[in-house]
Amino acid sequence: MQLSDFLDFDAIKTGLPGGNKRSLLQQLANAAGQRLGVDPAAILASLSEREQLGSTGFGQGVAIPHGKIEGLGEVTLKYELPK
Repeated sequence: MQLSDFLDFDAIKTGLPGGNKRSLLQQLANAAGQRLGVDPAAILASLSEREQLGSTGFGQGVAIPHGKIEGLGEVTLKYELPK
């Protein structure tokens, strides 16, 4: 199974404005909340909690921020940051 099997490619966003990690996670939470009908604050809390365990960044502007949201059972978003 490939990671691409789980991604919703219609949800891909590129060119998010830069900033610090908190700002980028907030942008992701807002977009995910709108798309999924989930409170962005809950998504941000989940993303932030996961980041406290260790960075989801790979370097060179690549990261796979993720977290668990109760009642949400599938991966639905992928975002690419500008280079």
